[in-house]
Amino acid sequence: GNFLQPTILSENIQTMERRKIIQKESELPALAIAYRTVDVDHTDYIPLIFLSAVLSSGKSSRLHQSLVYRRQIAAFASASFSASKDPGLFQFMAQAQPGHAIGEVEQAIMDEIQKLQQEEITDMEYERIKNLVEAGFIYSMETNENRAEMIGRYEILSEKYGAEYLNRSLELFNTTTKADILRVAQTYFLDARKNTVILEPIKRN
Repeated sequence: GNFLQPTILSENIQTMERRKIIQKESELPALAIAYRTVDVDHTDYIPLIFLSAVLSSGKSSRLHQSLVYRRQIAAFASASFSASKDPGLFQFMAQAQPGHAIGEVEQAIMDEIQKLQQEEITDMEYERIKNLVEAGFIYSMETNENRAEMIGRYEILSEKYGAEYLNRSLELFNTTTKADILRVAQTYFLDARKNTVILEPIKRN
């Protein structure tokens, strides 16, 4: 479930990381990290979608490969970013494996972020995620029902293009480069935009 309450994002301008610890009956510690980013009309919106795919789409994504498969410190680790009219949140969520501290998991996520800030993704990764993003988008346009829903959604969300956004999207996917993905990783994954919630399990009596 999503235990990241939007209440931690107040309207005043954030200048440093905000952290919160929640104690709750649960099996394993977990965390959510949210970075404030941009709205759907911003030029960085599509590169951020690509970035979330690099981190989190499929078994060969970076978070799964590093935290779940190779190091086996997390039961799951994911990143998500979705359209919004206001500056959206780029969210990371992860749960620790038994025997691993949530701090170790957080550090591993920060390491992956740092790698994305230091060098461009590979050509192979770029092709993979570009195809994924496009396929997902085209798939969501296939049924009339989905199409109507997307048109309605963008009509509301995008002040700049409205429902036309759907036609523009494929064009935007094609003009998004590896350099754009590097740039948004450097621009938005900053402590001044970071909100962290740690879920600490309390044992049931």
